[in-house]
Amino acid sequence: MQNETKKFFNRLAVMDTQVKSTTDISTWFEKLVNSMRKDVEMFKLGIDNSGKTELLDAAFNNDHDKMNSIMRESSQLHFVQGLMKSYIEELNHHSCKPLNIAFDLNNDEILVWAVIKDDDEETEKKLWLSEAKTNFNFHKYGFNLSTTIVEESDKITIPAHYISFNK
Repeated sequence: MQNETKKFFNRLAVMDTQVKSTTDISTWFEKLVNSMRKDVEMFKLGIDNSGKTELLDAAFNNDHDKMNSIMRESSQLHFVQGLMKSYIEELNHHSCKPLNIAFDLNNDEILVWAVIKDDDEETEKKLWLSEAKTNFNFHKYGFNLSTTIVEESDKITIPAHYISFNK
């Protein structure tokens, strides 16, 4: 499972599908249509194009379960990428610097494990505030963060299935 989570986070780093203005939407849509034309031609020739062949094959075969599964994964990548980016930006905005922070993906929820100095109420408050602001923006799409905060003296190691952000 940890290997799948690492692959998932690696794919998040590659994706960037955010549209920033109405001009960008028009350009984005034109590129999308052109890309789809190219994908259909490649599909007809039997050439795999970044996993899109699987989706087109499912569409042409009326395999709605497979199509929805592929689109759900794509949607999950999109929203989790945005959620992670937003959370890291919030932490930076509040100058929040825990001793260590690690993440795990659990379906549509990002689990956060933060280690802070003993009695560091300021960092703890910033972690909760960053989580709250991020969840406010992404909960409506069904994605959330859930934070576990431990103090250094607790001497609890980060669970093995989490991926440390500090490495």
